[in-house]
Amino acid sequence: MKQPSHMPQAETVTALRSATEVPTDPAMTTKLEVPISARSKRDMHLSQYVIVPLSALMVAFALLPCLLYLSPPVAIEVIKEQTALKPALDELREENGEPFILSRIRAPVHYMILHAMPAIIWSLAIPLQHSDAVRKRYPVLHRNSGYTALFLSALLTISGIAFEWRRPKLVYTHADPWHLHSLPLSFMLPFARTLNLTLCWPTFEVALYVVSVPFIYTLTRAFQTAALERDYVQHRRWAVAHSIAAYLIHIQRVAMLVIEAGAMFVQAQPRLARIVLGLPSIPVPSPADDPSGQMQTRINHQIEVAGFAASIWIASVVTMAWGIWTWTKAGKPEMRLWMRQCRGAVIGNKQE
Repeated sequence: MKQPSHMPQAETVTALRSATEVPTDPAMTTKLEVPISARSKRDMHLSQYVIVPLSALMVAFALLPCLLYLSPPVAIEVIKEQTALKPALDELREENGEPFILSRIRAPVHYMILHAMPAIIWSLAIPLQHSDAVRKRYPVLHRNSGYTALFLSALLTISGIAFEWRRPKLVYTHADPWHLHSLPLSFMLPFARTLNLTLCWPTFEVALYVVSVPFIYTLTRAFQTAALERDYVQHRRWAVAHSIAAYLIHIQRVAMLVIEAGAMFVQAQPRLARIVLGLPSIPVPSPADDPSGQMQTRINHQIEVAGFAASIWIASVVTMAWGIWTWTKAGKPEMRLWMRQCRGAVIGNKQE
């Protein structure tokens, strides 16, 4: 009787190894990288749970001056009277005691048309730009709205930097751009009392120029990779990087709200804040020393300018951490693929 033919044992082991090994050939590796990268939905991805609330907050902040501009003059006078009675950091005031928001109302073209309205449109468009469903189902809308968002980013850059050139300025900052705000740390850290440590940070004006560098660079790269190079994989990454750089201003609003909440706690519970947290109470001159209230107005203005400047530096740190985390997370699929290839090559060499 004829014996059934069997595959030799050596050939069987070789076939099983070929079926289970990760290909080490460069051509096959290139083919393998594409689908894994394409299946990675988290490659430079912005969560809608983060950017939608930030966009909504910015829309609210941008709409407020526009609504006040449409209000009757009586409402403006009421706002002035209420601002004079508010404690420090409960309102952003000029040195003369007027609300800072009035300076933006007096510049309707520059602030509202060239800055506030573009900021509202940008904040509404960016969450849609980073939506996978919108990008896949409506590619034409995604492309057109993307170019519109890039144009608005350029317009916001020009109009925002021009805030510094107006007289009076439309940016809330110290009169001296090179001034250093300071906060003694001796009341919070016991060892800082002997070392006389002080926390210092530059003005909001300096911060504005610093944060504009990554904003402009990522904007240029996002436009270049899309319109000129047609490299849409790199364009998506630069678009995410630009969006993170732009959301710094949104995060600055959140930081300012946190600072204002802390100031309200200090003013409501000064003793508890001093005992538990070591926070100092905000100075309040006596009526005999300050009968006209001008001294208190200057103190409030200095505290509010310092707090506003601190908020953008805090937002810069948070935004930098957000960008590093997003970039690191995006590299994980490629890192796993590279490690898998190396592991397959090592196992193959050992078995041979």
